Amino acid sequence: MANRLYQALVRNWMRQLTRRGRKTHLRAVFLGDIVSTEVIIREVYEKYHLEVLRDKVFAHLDPHSVCLDIGANIGNHACYFENHFDRVIAFEPNPMVYHVLCANTLGHKVEAVQLGLSDKQGELWFKQNAQNLGASSVCDREEDADSKIKVMPLDEYVAQNGLTNISFMKIDVEGHELYMLRGAEQTLKTQKPIIAAEGFFEEEPELGEGIEAFLRQTGYTHFYRMVLGHPWGRWLSDRGYDPRRGIFSVILSDKVKRTQTLEPIETLLGQDHALFIASTEPLPGVDGKR
Repeated sequence: MANRLYQALVRNWMRQLTRRGRKTHLRAVFLGDIVSTEVIIREVYEKYHLEVLRDKVFAHLDPHSVCLDIGANIGNHACYFENHFDRVIAFEPNPMVYHVLCANTLGHKVEAVQLGLSDKQGELWFKQNAQNLGASSVCDREEDADSKIKVMPLDEYVAQNGLTNISFMKIDVEGHELYMLRGAEQTLKTQKPIIAAEGFFEEEPELGEGIEAFLRQTGYTHFYRMVLGHPWGRWLSDRGYDPRRGIFSVILSDKVKRTQTLEPIETLLGQDHALFIASTEPLPGVDGKR
């Protein structure tokens, strides 16, 4: 039954693609993968998150600046970001996913780079997640790994490539955030890009404490969370539920989901964040009483 439903969705997607004049966000996907499935159904993954970034963050940034998508997966976010920045650099260390990223960014203002970012240069063990390729992650032991990936500090990459005017950085590195940030310390201090990242800090409080402490030490003092403005969605958000997950994603209507917005928070700790924002300066029009 599930296979037949999925086949029907794919057939409908292909019919949509062949309509005259139809422009698509992405053309290459992985069948059976969570992100790809939402792209097939809705055309864009995390559409309302991206719209909040557009309205609340990108509207105040230099459109001629550089955007970094760190953990780019198949390019869903990177291909959206190119509408708002002169240059987008998409880092994806997973070889299989990287080739699909290249297919999706061909002819776009996106530079795909097959590289992971960490606090040192070398190789790390890597484990695939077949059901959700975006959740594939670095692991500690060879026996848990499928392969190795190349990594280097962002500071070294920035120096080697002469990158300046980096204004925005999206991070989705599945638990490797603190290592990645440590390798970007000089870039953060000198270029002060706004950071958008996942952070499941209720599940991993020690990781959250390390990330927040590092960000504050580096000059990031303003924090925001993505929250649903609708009363039902806010009730879920206040209890740490991610509305994208499981049954909540099915139950919540589009009317509720499109009420995504940003609100200032005192600390990143104590909650899971589908997306949080960190900035060295207050975001215009978002900061209220803190």
